[in-house]
Amino acid sequence: MKRKQFPAKARHYKEGFDKAATILPRYIPDARLTAATNAFEKFVGHQTSLTTLLMGFNIPALGFLIYFLVLTSAVIAYWQRRETAQFRRSRRIEDDGAQFYGD
Repeated sequence: MKRKQFPAKARHYKEGFDKAATILPRYIPDARLTAATNAFEKFVGHQTSLTTLLMGFNIPALGFLIYFLVLTSAVIAYWQRRETAQFRRSRRIEDDGAQFYGD
């Protein structure tokens, strides 16, 4: 059965290999760990820089989204205020007319 390896856990894998390199000689004196620790170090470094780069691209997109939502809500609020004012004005005219003709 083959185990899956997750790139998100690369930092944990590297720490495990580092611990194994210190623990293994205690039990097997002449043993060496032949893991690609340099490759893991590079991968973890690249993973961190790529994550930072992707976040740098996402922040302006998030800013545009927030700006669009604020602008849209301001336009909707403006038109609702106008509609409310027109509705109140028409109600006032109807009420005034009813009082005038009711006398």
